[in-house]
Amino acid sequence: MKQSRLFWPAGLNILIYLAIIVLSLLFILSVWNMTRLLIDHTYSSVTFHSSVIRMKSDIYLDIKDDIFRNDHDLLNKLQRNKGMYVSLRGMVVLSIMVAVLFQLKTLISSFTKNSFFNRGNIKCVRRISYLLMTWIVTDLIFYLCIPLFIPPFAVGEFNNYFPIRGDLFNITLGIFTMLASINYGVLLSAFSFFVISVVFREGNTLKEQADLTI
Repeated sequence: MKQSRLFWPAGLNILIYLAIIVLSLLFILSVWNMTRLLIDHTYSSVTFHSSVIRMKSDIYLDIKDDIFRNDHDLLNKLQRNKGMYVSLRGMVVLSIMVAVLFQLKTLISSFTKNSFFNRGNIKCVRRISYLLMTWIVTDLIFYLCIPLFIPPFAVGEFNNYFPIRGDLFNITLGIFTMLASINYGVLLSAFSFFVISVVFREGNTLKEQADLTI
């Protein structure tokens, strides 16, 4: 029984290390791509095969037809901007994911000890919750920054991204579109880890009280 208890955290730690290695390689690739885009102004890691481009998750923009067909210089700039957007967002999100995995590794390693309810585990779970919330906020910021990479004057009528401006209809539609772009899976995970940290805190309090009465 004791060997089984020691084996499964070790197995999970190996999987976490493998995930960290893969994510680190993707991070290095994003940094390399971003660096090349900044140094070589003729290089573009993205090519628009159609006028409709995907920015993030289900957010699509439609490049105006005259720009897509005739203005090759501006189109190349938009392609480079899209590449920068993808690389920047990738670097930030991958960094958060690696930080979450390191916290998970620390938490799983502590499970080999006699008690789950200790201050170290509470801090670890709370950090995971905060990191996941940072992921949500970062994703929202990148959503709002889309016009900095693909300016509104280059976007046609067909798109499902609406900046929060204009009349009441556009403002309402912009808010709902922005809310729809949130990764609710990550948000639910952040909430779940926060609840777990509260449970661990209460468990630690009861354990300390029990230790004092013995």
